[in-house]
Amino acid sequence: MKNYLDLKIGYSDAVNYSRRENKQLFNEIFVKGQQLEKLLQPCVYFLIGGKGTGKTAYSTFLSNNEYKETNSRSAFLSETEYRKFITLKEAEQLVFSDYVNVWNVLLLTLLSKQVKDGESSFTSMRNFAEYNKLDNAIDSFYQDGFTPEIMSAFNIIERSEVAANIIAERPIRKSEVSAKINEEVAHDEHKFQMNLMALERRFKSVISKLKLQKNHILFIDGIDIRPKNLDYDIYLECIKGLAQSVWNLNNDFLSGINDSKGRLRIVLLLRPDIFSELGLQNLNNKLRDNSVLLDWRTSMASYRESAIFHVADRLLAAQQSDKPLNGGDCWDHYFPFKSGEEDSFESFLLLSLFRPRDIITLMNILQEYMNESHDDTGYVSQALFDDPQIRSKYSDYLLGEIKDYLLFYHSEKDYSTFLKFFEFLNGKHSFSYDEYIYAYEQFAKYVEARNIDVPEYMETSGNLLQFLYDLDVIGYTIKQSDGSNQSHWSFRDRNYSDLAPKIPEGCDYSIQLGLRKALNIGKSLRIKRSSIKTRRLKHHKS
Repeated sequence: MKNYLDLKIGYSDAVNYSRRENKQLFNEIFVKGQQLEKLLQPCVYFLIGGKGTGKTAYSTFLSNNEYKETNSRSAFLSETEYRKFITLKEAEQLVFSDYVNVWNVLLLTLLSKQVKDGESSFTSMRNFAEYNKLDNAIDSFYQDGFTPEIMSAFNIIERSEVAANIIAERPIRKSEVSAKINEEVAHDEHKFQMNLMALERRFKSVISKLKLQKNHILFIDGIDIRPKNLDYDIYLECIKGLAQSVWNLNNDFLSGINDSKGRLRIVLLLRPDIFSELGLQNLNNKLRDNSVLLDWRTSMASYRESAIFHVADRLLAAQQSDKPLNGGDCWDHYFPFKSGEEDSFESFLLLSLFRPRDIITLMNILQEYMNESHDDTGYVSQALFDDPQIRSKYSDYLLGEIKDYLLFYHSEKDYSTFLKFFEFLNGKHSFSYDEYIYAYEQFAKYVEARNIDVPEYMETSGNLLQFLYDLDVIGYTIKQSDGSNQSHWSFRDRNYSDLAPKIPEGCDYSIQLGLRKALNIGKSLRIKRSSIKTRRLKHHKS
């Protein structure tokens, strides 16, 4: 087998696999499975998973390949698109209910462009005047090949009057269209709404007449990242409108198109916590019937049959010249150590949140360290895996994932206050409920003494306990009737019935193993109690 240093471990962020030079490697290492097959079902409109669970990996694989007569494309939301919404709102052209209408036209534009690029049926309709007008409009507003897809589509929204006129008039030459696009258009709220409605009707009219030979999926990605300096409420308005638009178009229009072999569909990539905030009706039914929830859970006893083990082993096996290999052979070759009774992959899992990104990141860190230290053994030893520098670097990665999550909702200052709490655990990585309450009391005194404003999730001991569980920073243990202990973690308890499982009070708790170094757990804190006021935050949920 190849030396471990000669392997391409790959990227933690799957968006890198959309680049031409990386597509072949991704096709070789990608593991197809039950979740991919479910994603192809015509009733699925939402792909849900936490950070690092592979949402972008699935959409990228399908966008890179025509798979099972399905043509896919991924469009990424950026800060610019949100700013466009703000600009329209400030010009008094948008209220919340209008966001859905804007997204309808945007998504229909993206779908039309996708089908136009990948289906002969669009070409066969060139004799239809209605199509000709729409084709002219799409091409004209997509003139700059370097402009991102959604930004090009947004040009139609901003120049909705021009676009509506182009589509409503006789078929015209491209040069005339370009001239019209350059015209200044006076903004008028009523006209804006009427133009949006006219554009939506015309897009739907043309799309409903298409005789598609393939299925088409449009993935909308990037929603998990809220741009800095963008108010959360404005962001939430935007994505609520987007989610409602995706549901309406899929359920009320695209699914009802008859006499076409191929089907059109839009799929939104979302974290579970964001999905819960969308305000969609019958959310639980939509989660069960219209979503794929990425789930990489496995038991230690059966990890060899798990999807997450196959992902890691396939990454190694796909790069070997000696094929075929038995499942697990490559992993056993490169990670031959045991830690007590634990196999090496079990040791990886214990440090992770059972996410592919965690496993791949740790594999990358190990390879980087071997390169830097000129370790040419070709495999990873137990001593290397346990090296404090490697554990520290990996722990910093996990904490970085938590920071990204926190900054999605809160400020950098709130993040610093969050980290401060762990100092009051006095070096404990496992603690009882009473010990947690005592740590919270000391933290509350510290906050009050310095007049630090805390976010809602820190206002009570119960709120903070639940928040730490939601973040997978802590888990809890319950003693079973047979005397054994059963551990619970949010990422393992989360399912279609319960996206946000609750943590009980009065249990024993522990910090996630991989995070302990980054949180400085294991170091005692000496508190100068005389400098701390006695006024406290509340200890329990109000």
